[in-house]
Amino acid sequence: MFLCEVKSIFTKTGERGLLHKTIFNNLSDKVHTAFKQFKSVNSRHLVPNVLIFISHNYQINRHTFSQLINGAIIIDELLVKDLGKYRFGRIKKEIGKIDLYIWLEDQDVAHYFLNPVDRLFAQKLSGIFNLSELLANPQST
Repeated sequence: MFLCEVKSIFTKTGERGLLHKTIFNNLSDKVHTAFKQFKSVNSRHLVPNVLIFISHNYQINRHTFSQLINGAIIIDELLVKDLGKYRFGRIKKEIGKIDLYIWLEDQDVAHYFLNPVDRLFAQKLSGIFNLSELLANPQST
């Protein structure tokens, strides 16, 4: 058993694209809101918390979420944008209280971000979602 919350991303892209601030504020808000919802029904964190994102904007994708988790946009080993303000700001503690993130895009391919902090929950979720490889190397798939 686990708790699940689903957040959809409908952010529209204008002619000039989206600012990093807009994207990462939006994602941070969704993590914050989900955490509050999990806390209200699972305050003692007795079962795993799973957050599913469904992105309806191809420019906000699994790489975007990975950048938020890692606190930086890095391309070819070059730091393009420090996202510490978002990653280590309001959601610093909250992001670690969610045990599994699932990212869905238009192609309906699931990408998983397993939080290894609680080993028991990580093992349980790994079994449910067949993520044994991810459990051994906690990166996204």
